[in-house]
Amino acid sequence: MLVDDRRPVPAGTTRVLLAARTHAPAHLGAFLLTATGTRHDDTDFVFGAKREAPGVRSLDSEPGMFSALELDLGRVPTEITTVRVVLGLDNPHGTFDGETVVIEASDDRGAIAHSYKLFDLDDVSALIALDIERVENRWQIVDRGRGHAGGFIGLMAQHHVFLDGHPVHVQPPTEAVVDISRSLELDPGQTIRLRTGTGESLDHVRMSVGWDPLSTVDAAARIDLDSAALLFDHRHQLLDVVYFAQLSSKDGSVRHLGDDLTGHGAGDGEIITADLARIHDQVATVVLIVTSYGGHSFDTVGNAHCHLFDSVRGAELAHFDLAGGGRHTGLVLGKLYRTRSGWKLQAIGDPIIATHPGEALPHLTKYLA
Repeated sequence: MLVDDRRPVPAGTTRVLLAARTHAPAHLGAFLLTATGTRHDDTDFVFGAKREAPGVRSLDSEPGMFSALELDLGRVPTEITTVRVVLGLDNPHGTFDGETVVIEASDDRGAIAHSYKLFDLDDVSALIALDIERVENRWQIVDRGRGHAGGFIGLMAQHHVFLDGHPVHVQPPTEAVVDISRSLELDPGQTIRLRTGTGESLDHVRMSVGWDPLSTVDAAARIDLDSAALLFDHRHQLLDVVYFAQLSSKDGSVRHLGDDLTGHGAGDGEIITADLARIHDQVATVVLIVTSYGGHSFDTVGNAHCHLFDSVRGAELAHFDLAGGGRHTGLVLGKLYRTRSGWKLQAIGDPIIATHPGEALPHLTKYLA
């Protein structure tokens, strides 16, 4: 494995097929980058359900291959100088655990033009495999081999994914006032200002999510709900993500306290903490979600609930029940958002179809400040 090794794409090649060979199920994806190393818009990536971008499309797996991408170099927009090829495990709970990954690039005739082996991949669940770079009127392949412990959604944050569209501003119900002595029962859409009645800021908060598998569900089945916090700026750029594969934001202000794989037992299973005074000034909205990693719908889940605590006093500030029943596999729990008067929390509780934060991302535009 020679990092940053370069070799030209054979002259006359208009299509390149990229295939990944791994022991653990994994999928190739791609980011289309401009000369400044940024993405042009939110159409410029391929991964999972997002199967196509200009000049790049995901192919069904072939025998012996878990994933393949086809690049039509003539259709890649002129402002794109790099197609960054990434590989993410299908199971974001896992890591490559020392295995060897092989990425092969074939030309129009099916001849293998380049084979790149990545060795000793340990505690990473995704990696930047290689770049296909435009140099004047020619293309070259550059081996990268850079691992990432945060999975594909971590790579999306690293590459500054923007969400399309504009937020839908809905007038919320009357703002509730926090009373430290009792917990507020919130309805969907209701907002609370994170200050006490005396005006003191509640900067250290803890959100917990709990649930129970229904008695009708096979006892051997694991109902694995995963909470996550996605941090966005005012331009809808994803800045960071906190979830089971990346337990802290880059500045340490938002943390995930670990993954509950079953929901069994007393107490809440998933906990995220936020130090609002330390969150970077760029962050405008923190969207809080829960997804079912195993694809179990919420009609297999009972007693699902969310609680908000003041971490300093240990007092419960608010709670709300989550939607039970239905075929959805995820929920937008709520959002923390910055205003001129300080941070506020809005309860949401909207169902979505998503099994991990990457799949949830396209559903979140309308909740952003």
